[in-house]
Amino acid sequence: MKRIVYLLIFSSFLFSQNKRYFDFDEIDGPKVFSKPSSIAHPSFLPALNKLKDPSVTGGKISNVTQHWTLLDNVNADESPIVRPASLVFDSNGNMYFTSRDIHVIRKVDTNGKISTFAGNGFAGGSGDGGSALEASLNDPVGLAIDSNDNIYVADRNNHRVRKIDTNGIITKFAGGDGEGDEGDGGAAVEAKLSGPYGLIFDSSGSLLISGNRKIRKVDTNGIISTFAGNGDRDYAGDGGAATSAALNFPSHMTFDRYGNLYFADPNHHVVRKVDTNGNITKLYGIDGETAGNSDSNPKGLQDALGVSYERIKVDAQGEDEDVLYITDTGNHAIIQVVLRGKTQESLKVEKHT
Repeated sequence: MKRIVYLLIFSSFLFSQNKRYFDFDEIDGPKVFSKPSSIAHPSFLPALNKLKDPSVTGGKISNVTQHWTLLDNVNADESPIVRPASLVFDSNGNMYFTSRDIHVIRKVDTNGKISTFAGNGFAGGSGDGGSALEASLNDPVGLAIDSNDNIYVADRNNHRVRKIDTNGIITKFAGGDGEGDEGDGGAAVEAKLSGPYGLIFDSSGSLLISGNRKIRKVDTNGIISTFAGNGDRDYAGDGGAATSAALNFPSHMTFDRYGNLYFADPNHHVVRKVDTNGNITKLYGIDGETAGNSDSNPKGLQDALGVSYERIKVDAQGEDEDVLYITDTGNHAIIQVVLRGKTQESLKVEKHT
C-alpha cells in the first residue's frame, strides 16, 4: 500500500510541473520535418537522445530531464531550440526569437551565446510593469522591434501585444482584457484583440497586428483602428476597401518598397495585398479554395503562412525586381512571385521544393 501511495504522490508531482519536464516520448532527436514554414519546428541535439534502458540511467528520471532546464550564457548551437516562431535583430546584431511551447523569448548575442530574454517558462499573463524575465507569457508568436530597440511580442493566448523596453521591463501595449475586437478609435491598451499572431511596423512607426479575423493598427499616439477585415470569415471583399473584406486567420505580413502590405490568409488559401489606398486584392491563390501546387496549377495554395519581400538589384538602369516569397506548408513548397512596378504583378512564378 505504501508503494502505491508513494507512486501516486510522485506522479502528481510530475504532472504539476506545468511542462517543466518534457514527456519521455517527446525527446527523441534529432527530428526532421518535410514542411517548409515561416515557423520552424523543434530540433534536438543528438546528445540529448533519450536512454530507454534503466540500467544506463540508473532508473532516475532526473537523468533524462536535467538537460532540459533553460540554460543561459551557453553556446547557442549547443542548446535545444523548442518551436521557434519569429525572430528579429536589434541594432547591435543580437537576435531574439520566440519559443512558443515553453512560453519564452530567447536571445542570441553577437558572440553566439544564448539566454532567456523574457518569460519565466510558465504559461500565464502576469508580470506587466516588472522584469520581463519574471513575467509569464502564453504562446508568444510574432515579434517586432522599433527604431529604439524596444521589442514587441504577440502574446497570442493572452490576446495582447506586450512591449519590452531596453531596460528589460515588460508592459502591455495593446489588448489583454479578454478576447474580442472592440476598441477602435480609443487607446490600444484599453482595446481587445483576438489571438494576435504577426507584427510589423510601417514606415510611419505604426504597428500592425494580425489576428484571427482582422489586422489592427496602433499608431504612434497609441490609438488603435482596424486596418483590414470586417470580422467575417467567409471569403469576400477583393477589389474593395480592406476594412470590408473577410479574413480568416491572417498571419505573417510584409511591406514592399512602395508601402503595399502583403499578408498570408491561410484559411482562405491565398496571399492578399492591401495597397496604399486601403484597397484589398488577391495576389496569389485560387479564390479562397485549397488546391495542390503543380506546374499545371501553379497558383494553388493549401496552407500559406509566411510571406517575405525582397528587392533585387538587376542593373544600373533601374530595372529592379520586386520579389515576394510564399511558404506553403501544405504543398511543401516555397513560391517566388516577381512583382512588377507599383501596382502590377507579373505572371512570373517559380516554385522551390
